[in-house]
Amino acid sequence: MSLALFDKPPPEVYIFGNASLTPGLSGILRCDVTSTVEFNVTWSRYKIRGQVRDFFGRLETGGSKAKEIYLEVQSLPEVSVSPTSGTFKAGENLTLTCNGRGVPPPSLHWVKDGLYLTGAEPRVKILEDSTLVILDTQVDDEGTYACIAENPAGRGEANSSLVFVEAANVFAVETEVLAESGST
Repeated sequence: MSLALFDKPPPEVYIFGNASLTPGLSGILRCDVTSTVEFNVTWSRYKIRGQVRDFFGRLETGGSKAKEIYLEVQSLPEVSVSPTSGTFKAGENLTLTCNGRGVPPPSLHWVKDGLYLTGAEPRVKILEDSTLVILDTQVDDEGTYACIAENPAGRGEANSSLVFVEAANVFAVETEVLAESGST
């Protein structure tokens, strides 16, 4: 094994943070290098868990240094709701689920007929996993519910249409039937 001895120190490499870009847009990955000898900057790329990692290094007679910059490529949110439609009667409890994904992970919000729901409504709860729960349903709960997913790359929306139905009224017309002996 031979050891290389250098009479000059290796270069110093400075980076200015990671980058996050929306697809289709240009960006700049910046580095500064200080050295007492000539140097070359080389960029390389590799992927970790589907994400691109870029780094650069310097190779010279005085040694080498390398730093990494993480580049996150954003993606539009994808969102789905379940159920997408349904009917309900007065007094029932309804549950709507919302699933959203994207890079970075999107924030999720519920909207009913164009108005944002906060979960502060008396019979409406929005759980931590963005599940919408409507307690003791009433006719006013009929409408279109949308789950909105938003991140810096954009917005996605999925809808659920709920229709109020009246409970069927069943009643007996005659509670007692009388028959004469010998008749049918």
